[in-house]
Amino acid sequence: MLLLGSGSLNAQGYCANAALYTADEEIYNFMLNGAQTNTLYSFTNGCSTPAPGPGSSLSLYSNFKSLGVFTNLVVGSTISFSVAENECDGATYYANGIGIWIDFNQNGLWTDPGETIFTSPSTITSPQNIAGTFSVPSTAIAGTTVVRVICAEGYSGTGLTPCMSTVYYGEVEDYVVNIIPAVPCSGAPTSNTAVVTPTSPLCSGSSAQINLANTYTVGGITYQWQSSTTSSVGPWTAVSNATSYALSTPTLSSPIWYQCVVTCTNGNTSINTVPGAVSIAPTTTNTVPYYEGFEGIATNNQLPNCSWNANNIGSTSRTYISSSNQNRVPRTGQKFASFYYSPGTTGFFWTNGIRLEAGVTYSASVWFTTEYYGYTNWTDMSILYGTAQSTTGLTTIATTSGSAVSPVYKSLSNTFTVATSGLYYIAIRGTSNGSCCGYNLSWDDLAIEIPCTLNSVSVAVNSPTNAICAGNSIALTASGANTYSWNTGATTASINAAPNSNLTYYVTGTSSLSGCSGTGSLNVIVNPSPVVSIFADKVNVCKGKPATLFAYGASSYNWSTLSNSTQIVVTPTTTTSYTVNGTNSFGCTGTAVQQVSVLPQPNVVAAGTSTSMCVGETVTLQASGAATYQWLSPSIFVQSAQAIVSPNTTTTFTLTGTDANGCTNTSNLTLNVNACTGINTVANNAGDLKVYPNPSKGEFTLELGNSFDKTIEVVDFTGKLIQSNKTNNAKINLNISQYSNGIYYVKVISNNSVNVIKVVKE
Repeated sequence: MLLLGSGSLNAQGYCANAALYTADEEIYNFMLNGAQTNTLYSFTNGCSTPAPGPGSSLSLYSNFKSLGVFTNLVVGSTISFSVAENECDGATYYANGIGIWIDFNQNGLWTDPGETIFTSPSTITSPQNIAGTFSVPSTAIAGTTVVRVICAEGYSGTGLTPCMSTVYYGEVEDYVVNIIPAVPCSGAPTSNTAVVTPTSPLCSGSSAQINLANTYTVGGITYQWQSSTTSSVGPWTAVSNATSYALSTPTLSSPIWYQCVVTCTNGNTSINTVPGAVSIAPTTTNTVPYYEGFEGIATNNQLPNCSWNANNIGSTSRTYISSSNQNRVPRTGQKFASFYYSPGTTGFFWTNGIRLEAGVTYSASVWFTTEYYGYTNWTDMSILYGTAQSTTGLTTIATTSGSAVSPVYKSLSNTFTVATSGLYYIAIRGTSNGSCCGYNLSWDDLAIEIPCTLNSVSVAVNSPTNAICAGNSIALTASGANTYSWNTGATTASINAAPNSNLTYYVTGTSSLSGCSGTGSLNVIVNPSPVVSIFADKVNVCKGKPATLFAYGASSYNWSTLSNSTQIVVTPTTTTSYTVNGTNSFGCTGTAVQQVSVLPQPNVVAAGTSTSMCVGETVTLQASGAATYQWLSPSIFVQSAQAIVSPNTTTTFTLTGTDANGCTNTSNLTLNVNACTGINTVANNAGDLKVYPNPSKGEFTLELGNSFDKTIEVVDFTGKLIQSNKTNNAKINLNISQYSNGIYYVKVISNNSVNVIKVVKE
């Protein structure tokens, strides 16, 4: 790339030109063939730094020639351009025109045919952004040459010339470009990318500039732009009349993608560029509190976001990114807004939608200032609200009610409410009568807030009672707000608490509508609960024996036996636990439990040497299973483990046994007494005659002592013969188990002798 210094340019004899006054119009940005002042030169052509070339003067003349070639222009190609114009000093906007010239034949003049690229057909009030295209003529000489751009207040059409000496207000800029011969292309064009300017999301209703990232330096290149509303991969639709290197989009309201089909006509080979996306900023809404001080804007006359609005932006309604003359200064930060006095009219700014709720009292405030001299041509400064960004249907919140005059920032504020909940737009209105000389009504720091002093939240704490007994819990419920925070750390409306002593519970409740809070409390009194105890005279008793239980520690009692006395007597048959609830003078209760164990009864057994006998015989009674005993019948009372008895009639004896614990049990034994009259004489001369076992269950063994012939007879106690047999055996078995229990006699008759022995069947 050839770098061309200012010396060679002067040798070409270009006329010098510059604006005479720094005020008013400046060229903010110049774009040619996709190249921009503030990107290729790494230089921000702003309002505070002059261009780097010799002779540059801030806001008058910008010399970019010494920086070298700005861009390449191919002979025969279609080239895009754009110029952005605004005012650095933020003063009154005036009508102006734009002109662009290129010295294609490099003779030091811009007056040859085809060298006027563009002149404004009429003057346009600042700010403005013009754009267009032109073709590089086939007569253009290859090499570097100069481009001149002029912005001149009050000029348009033929009045705009590259060497005009009457650029009173405006700016002149010079650039170097390189003319490249139209060498025919061959093969497929090199890959390229569609670049969108600006890169940030556009406000709905705005347009964008689409350029190719790289220029083609050969001829025979054609362009066809395509768009897709679906995605970056299509489907694609050709854009009508979009056949140049760059594309200026129409106004857009939804996201869209653009790509360019670049074709080399020599062989008809094409490539599709990498698409560029145009995004649309979404609608912005806010909730209260809402603050705006314009610190987020990047340029003059920019609004905080796409959902803000203003009438006559850049004319009667303006924003600034820095201080200026005529007392145009921010209150805080560096940026602010302002109304301009002429023509005499009413200027409006509208915020984006802000959610407001019925039943909430809001405050609105803004700060304003005018010039130092006390001019009274500003007749109104007001804050209003409405349901749309319109000058009609507005409700006044606060107004100066007369001249808005203040040499220093002054607050305008008031409170307001809305009848129904929804989105509302806050309007800032400034009105001028058009008279001289308070030029600007500046304002800053809009605030929409909810003053909690006017939106008190009454929080109450409710409970069925405020007094509980120690060890019990209490239910507390807060009301009057939407969210809660207790001093216990809980965040629910209702809590259960169990304090050990008197304690005050606090809760802070916050309204979801206003964000304001209130506090409620409840003092909980904790009464002592009685310590109830039971004294038992016995904790172990025998079955059927009593125990006395005494309750103490409270004022009144209620036993599990349904008794409500202090003392009860119980006679448990099994081990039992007895519960008493005691109540004190506060109504608080305590509980005690006492178990009374029932000891086991002894297993008393009454036995005798026989359970059947004849009158006149004796039987020994034997006791077991206890420690001490007592025999009892109608005729005897014996305190001993053994008793020898000889009843004349059948008698039942009751044995009472007592163990070491003093617990008793009884057992009965009946002796069957028979008259035994069936045998007149009972002689027991059996000698060797033995009977065993005796008593038995009915089976006996008889040992007779000899082998003589013998007759064995069995008779009952009445003398009735029930069994008889003969044998000579010395030992025989006798079975009378089929007969009833009682006394039987066995008679052995042998060798003229009779032997009788008594047996007992049990």
